[in-house]
Amino acid sequence: MGKSYMFTCYAACYPSCNIVWKYMGKTYEGNQVQIPIYHQGDKKIACHLEITFNDYTKIEPLTCEATNTISHSISTSVRNLTVIDPISVHPSSAGLPTGERSFSLQCVGSQNPASITWLWNKLPMPASERVLFSSDNSTMTFNPLLHTDDGLYQCVVADGGPPIQSVGYQMQVNYGPYGVGISGGDILTVGVLYHFNCSVDCYPACLLTWTWGNVTSHGPHFSLQIEELIPPQLLTCTAVNPLIGVELAGEETIQVIVGPTNIQISGRGFLTAGVASNFSCSADCYSSCSYSWALTEEGLMINTAQGNTISVTPSTSVNNVFETLTCTAQDTVSHLSISSSLSLPVASIFDMSMVGNRTVKLGQQYTFSCYAACYPSCYIIWKYMGETFQGDNIEIPILDSAENKTFSKRLEITFNDYFKSEPLTCEAVNTLSNATVSLTVNLTVVDLFSVRPTTQAPPVAGEPFSLQCVGPQEPATITWLKNKHKMPARERVHLSPDNTTITFSHLFRADGGVYQCVVVEDGPPILSIGYLMQINYGPDAVSILNPYGGPVGGLMYAQPGSTIELQCVTTCYPVCSISWFYGGLLLATNSSISFTPVAPPYTTPLTCVALNPATQQNLTAEITVGVSDGPKNVVIEGPASLEIGVTATLTCSADCSPSCSFQWTVYGKTMTGSVIDITVNRYISEESMSCQAQNTFTGNTATTNETLSVSDPQWCGC
Repeated sequence: MGKSYMFTCYAACYPSCNIVWKYMGKTYEGNQVQIPIYHQGDKKIACHLEITFNDYTKIEPLTCEATNTISHSISTSVRNLTVIDPISVHPSSAGLPTGERSFSLQCVGSQNPASITWLWNKLPMPASERVLFSSDNSTMTFNPLLHTDDGLYQCVVADGGPPIQSVGYQMQVNYGPYGVGISGGDILTVGVLYHFNCSVDCYPACLLTWTWGNVTSHGPHFSLQIEELIPPQLLTCTAVNPLIGVELAGEETIQVIVGPTNIQISGRGFLTAGVASNFSCSADCYSSCSYSWALTEEGLMINTAQGNTISVTPSTSVNNVFETLTCTAQDTVSHLSISSSLSLPVASIFDMSMVGNRTVKLGQQYTFSCYAACYPSCYIIWKYMGETFQGDNIEIPILDSAENKTFSKRLEITFNDYFKSEPLTCEAVNTLSNATVSLTVNLTVVDLFSVRPTTQAPPVAGEPFSLQCVGPQEPATITWLKNKHKMPARERVHLSPDNTTITFSHLFRADGGVYQCVVVEDGPPILSIGYLMQINYGPDAVSILNPYGGPVGGLMYAQPGSTIELQCVTTCYPVCSISWFYGGLLLATNSSISFTPVAPPYTTPLTCVALNPATQQNLTAEITVGVSDGPKNVVIEGPASLEIGVTATLTCSADCSPSCSFQWTVYGKTMTGSVIDITVNRYISEESMSCQAQNTFTGNTATTNETLSVSDPQWCGC
């Protein structure tokens, strides 16, 4: 090592060659000289390469490669170069370089070098707390050795000449296992194949062993498929370093689940054109499901949605189709999914029409037909004058859609019992959705017979009143009906000679009802349009009542500041208007009032007036409302003095509203009444007395005291 050598490569080529050298993975080019070759006119090309052997392994091939410049054919010559007396780096002991242990390298050669420098991956290797050098630098010790110390170690020797770089020692530190980890999931679904990987930091590569219950397997991968639900169980991966024998295990608790299962779509079993229908989806998942929807029509996707609910509104322009609603539930952990579908018919009603006259005559018979295109089918009913009718069903195919059916309902009506104009309604009800579509026309009856009053005046109880049977022709006979029953003449009910007029000499309330005339003229009897006679009467017996319906009498009292609630009751037709007057002024116009009386004055008239708006008759009820006051100004009146044995009359008075009661206290006794008689029978100089006045409505009291002198007329003074 450390010497320079000259190598020359020769090749006989025509017309010429390019020569390159290859050594230690590198390509070199040397100087080219042309040497004439006289035999057959060939030329020889020489390429010279100079190499200094100070950075190479002990034995290495040197290759010379000649390439023809025209044919590009290649010819090579190889020579193995042996470096004698090399300097090398090798371990100081037979032990393997193992992490976390002490390890030493020596720089060994045939010379006794003047100085040694260490390299690590071509860079100088300094000393540190963990890396120590011997005194002559021939030995380098790691304490401890780390797996990051991997690399190419060389020593550079200086011995008077150029530095010589030793043959390198590629140190691979044996370490681990560290950080055993299992990937592949910890929640497994029954029936699904799962793959697990075991990862570990280790050199050389660790031997890996899997343990699942009584099952063992070797290698970095493990597959598992569970066919039934089992309790949670440990999956273990054990890593063993094959050189140093150290082992480490990693564990994962595997939970086994079933799902998703039991998917269900809730909602109606059909759709209605133009109407929103709501559906919900549910499934059993661990730990939750995500839901997606797809709505298709004849294989074409028309709507998608996310979430466990969806609202579907079929177009009104599309009729008689099925739409397929599919819900997919996906387990948010295993990502497995399950689907369920509903085939939903779309219920619809369209193209309704009605055939028949709009103008009709009494006594004639007419036929009406109602048509509706429905899916899957409809039933049809008629409504007229508050009654419901049903007719025969017939099916008529619609050519533009094989699934459409038109249902016809015919109704025959004889117009002899109806008002002049009345709506006729046909309703088509879908047999699947119960959705209803209606079509209405107004039928006008012409050439009518009718009953009407002979005057504009309203019918009033106690007053005369007449009705006429009026029509377009002179009938042969006329019969009168009240509330569908024949009405004969009576003492106060008279018929004209031709029965066209019925007259009440005076009306009773019981005369109210529907009056009609039945006309016979060649054909069947014709029943006229009815006249509803409502008798106007009242007001009757106006009364003022308390809120509980009881009478209040002619005089009622209230405490100052309190509220009175009253109602005015009467019977009237039409309903009477009510007016209240308090002290002659309008108070309210409701049947019930709530008000606070004012004082003074302490008594005020309250009047209720009931007025019939049709007859303008009125009736009044009146009470007096008093406001309680007192007692005040209690006074005892009588003689200025008393005489023994002589009866005296005393009077107690007070200002009270309403009245007061009086109680006396005289010589220790109690007496009642506003006037008392007292007689003094004892010899005293004076007599004391008191009078207490109590308001009979409020219970309030006030008292006055009086003291009278007493004398004896028989006493002479001697």
